[in-house]
Amino acid sequence: MDAWVRDRPLVPDVAMAVVLAAVLLPTSARVVLGATWPVGGRVAVLFLMVLAHAAVAWRRVRPVPAFAWVAVVMLVLVVVPDVDGREAVASGGPLPAILLPTALVFPVLLYAVAAHAHPPWPLAALALSLAGALATTIRLWSPGQWATSGSFQGYGLRLFIAGALLATVLAPWALGRLRRVRTAYVAALEERAARAEEDRRREAAVAAADERERIAREMHDVVAHSLSVIVSQAEGGRLAAVKDPSAAASVLQTVSDTGREALTEMRGLLGLLRHRDDGANRSGGGPPEPQPSLAALPELVTRVRQSGTPVTLRHEGTPGELGRQGELTAYRVVQESLTNVVKHAGQGARAEVRFAWKPYGLDIEVLDDGDGPASESPGGRGLRGMRERLELLGGSLETGRALPRGHRVRATIPLPDPSPSEAIHD
Repeated sequence: MDAWVRDRPLVPDVAMAVVLAAVLLPTSARVVLGATWPVGGRVAVLFLMVLAHAAVAWRRVRPVPAFAWVAVVMLVLVVVPDVDGREAVASGGPLPAILLPTALVFPVLLYAVAAHAHPPWPLAALALSLAGALATTIRLWSPGQWATSGSFQGYGLRLFIAGALLATVLAPWALGRLRRVRTAYVAALEERAARAEEDRRREAAVAAADERERIAREMHDVVAHSLSVIVSQAEGGRLAAVKDPSAAASVLQTVSDTGREALTEMRGLLGLLRHRDDGANRSGGGPPEPQPSLAALPELVTRVRQSGTPVTLRHEGTPGELGRQGELTAYRVVQESLTNVVKHAGQGARAEVRFAWKPYGLDIEVLDDGDGPASESPGGRGLRGMRERLELLGGSLETGRALPRGHRVRATIPLPDPSPSEAIHD
């Protein structure tokens, strides 16, 4: 309802103007029309009062002009002579026009300008209203029929009316400012909620982009390595089959094993993505296949050896605990490096994989003595994928020429920080 009213302010304001006019204007009009003023003066004052009631309909759409017009009408009612007609005499004597019921529209417009106008108009309206209250008090205290007829005698009554006029100014103005503060607070909350929603959408988009990049890395590592081994085996088997047809069986077995392992890893990767998307495995199968770790390195080295590239695996130091992500990253670094050796190092190249466990983590070095071109262009996905994996764990990657020949890849994977609970326990 509040939102509907905010979108259509004229509808409730026109209704309020009609209600106030129906309640206050008949009495005011009857008193003014019964005054002994000239006809032109009575008609003019009555017309001004009608316009003052009409200004209520614009209290939120045009608060400043509406308030200014009502202030002008109130000034006119202060300066005109007392109403001394039959209606006024029946109520106790001549009546100042400022005390007519129509004057009650002034607090309504003062509240509106305090609640809906922009600075400095609320303070200006307060200053003008206080000046009007002072002028009204002086008008009521000045000698005249109203002040000397006995209806306004005694300082106590005068002070009471002065306080009532002051309250008539301060109360609606304070309530209007309170409404202004509340509206600003609600708008700030709405803006904050909208900003939070936008941030959530932006974070979701960034997370989706990171997830796509992670999938691309995984797919590249699995597919590039497997296809490189398969192509190498197929080329070697084709040449060997010319001299020894029985060698084709061994080559086909290696191709089959490599393809089967690649399919297993792809199935595990897709199963993991399905679990993340659905929150559960809705296909009815078992849990996704685990990602490879350091325990799978001997099998990886054996497969590369079977492709025709001699590989030596060396370990130094006491193995530490890298965690699941650290072991997967180490495996992928070795896998990508050996894949580049198979693809780029050339015929007859040899490779060596060194694992050196340090107090700060694990150093991995992959060397080859091939004479082929650079292992990969700087913009290649494999090199970029290795660097991104290592940077996520706080590690580093160095690639370049090895002396006296070949290429060298060196990666550092730091040991993970202990969890908060482990730190407290230690």
